[in-house]
Amino acid sequence: METLTISDTERVGVGKRIRMQHIGLQRETEDGEVEAVYGEGKSIDLILLTSNLERTSCLRFIDPYGDTVFNQLQIPVLIEEIQAVVANAQESLDITEVIDFLKNSIDLHTHVRFCGD
Repeated sequence: METLTISDTERVGVGKRIRMQHIGLQRETEDGEVEAVYGEGKSIDLILLTSNLERTSCLRFIDPYGDTVFNQLQIPVLIEEIQAVVANAQESLDITEVIDFLKNSIDLHTHVRFCGD
């Protein structure tokens, strides 16, 4: 299976692996005030299988070129989807810090924002 970097191509066929780079993650209030930044500005490097994303409710909408916001009701679903995709990935991925950050973001009137390039 071919590995592509999402910043290298805009169109990726089903079944190809995508390495999402330069995706930031932050916790915000409902007014958009930043409460915390994942890894103090560290980028998320997730490998996702595009064929699995069609069945996801949240994960498939993360925009590597723009911002994507999830609320406190969507965050638990997002966590489950990330864990499921990573469990099925052919590579070993350590997403513990990302999952912990997301779990700590489940609070009333709190959002997480994935910040694309």
